[in-house]
Amino acid sequence: MTSIFHNYQPFDVGLLLFPGIVLFISLFILGYLGSKSLAIAWSIATIKTSLFILYFGFLFDGTYTSLDDEVYLTTGQQLYQLFGGDISEIRIDQMQAIVGGTHIIYNIINAIAFLFFGEYYFSPVVINIIISAFAAVISVRIIKEQKILRETQLNYFFILLCLHPELLSWSTVFNGKDTLVLFMNVLLLHSVSLFILQRKMAAFFTGFLAIFVLLGLRFYVPFIFGLSFLIYLIIYKKLNLKKVLNFGFILSLFLLFVVPWDFLSYSLEVYKQEFINPLTGVVHFMLTPRPFFTDEIHGFLNFASLINWILFPIFLMGIYVGFKSRNKFIYFLLAYLLIFTLFYGGIFAFNGPRHRLQLLFAIATFQFIGLQWFVRQMLLQKTTSSPDKAGTQLASKN
Repeated sequence: MTSIFHNYQPFDVGLLLFPGIVLFISLFILGYLGSKSLAIAWSIATIKTSLFILYFGFLFDGTYTSLDDEVYLTTGQQLYQLFGGDISEIRIDQMQAIVGGTHIIYNIINAIAFLFFGEYYFSPVVINIIISAFAAVISVRIIKEQKILRETQLNYFFILLCLHPELLSWSTVFNGKDTLVLFMNVLLLHSVSLFILQRKMAAFFTGFLAIFVLLGLRFYVPFIFGLSFLIYLIIYKKLNLKKVLNFGFILSLFLLFVVPWDFLSYSLEVYKQEFINPLTGVVHFMLTPRPFFTDEIHGFLNFASLINWILFPIFLMGIYVGFKSRNKFIYFLLAYLLIFTLFYGGIFAFNGPRHRLQLLFAIATFQFIGLQWFVRQMLLQKTTSSPDKAGTQLASKN
């Protein structure tokens, strides 16, 4: 497949200089906002920018590109050319005619990337990397608001999320909308956090912004999220039947009036045809791909998939420990993770690592809780097996 956005070889490093500077400064600012540490901000900005320069300046050969990202680039270029005219004359129907689908938001991001960094494959990737750091900043705020971790642990969680292998792989190598979908999921989760804190107006506006963007990315995500929230309210808040029906009625009206009926009916038919056993599908969804058994286009996920497999038992322990904490937000996070995992695990077309990326906040949270438990157990075992500690205990008994 030929492309006008790359020639199947690394880009001239000179072309990457300006995007690299913008990327480093943006990541440094976001890194400081998320950690309040100059050292952490500098380290994160250096690592993520270096990986971007290394991949596109020395390793890129077009292997990890697909028809999807070529479509985003082409429609983004057409929108960019449209924006180059008289902006006051641009109409929504013109933009929709160019895009021809529900991914208009990400195509606009491609157009903006071309405006700042030129019409190259790497241009939207720069914005994706910045979005990934922004998602980490909001994620730490949620963790802090809900007191899931101690203050001294927040920076470790921030580093884990910023440098998480799955997020690094998808946001640095591939021009896809999945990093933006992850960010919108984080905003939706933040709206729930604000709701739990009784900051309902802030929760409404944050949720509304995320829903508005998601309707132009993956229209079904707000409705699956709404189902998760409803289940949380029923179980934890013990809502009566009348309130449950009212919530479901409002959600249904929103679905019918916002999403075109012909597109909705077509999507439902596709989902019906793609339906698979959700029980086996969930296992596949959480563990795909097998390390070093990926197809060529997903070869960049080999290391990330290895880490995912290694941390999977830790992740499960994190769920158990988190559930025992009786934290309100953790309860919702479990409902959210369960519903989305069943949904994606039960549909063949969605049963893959791209859709798992949008759940990374929940996955990374439970991975961190599990790692914390594991380290604590190791330290306890080391302390009790220490000769000095054993002598101290014996002396105290005497």
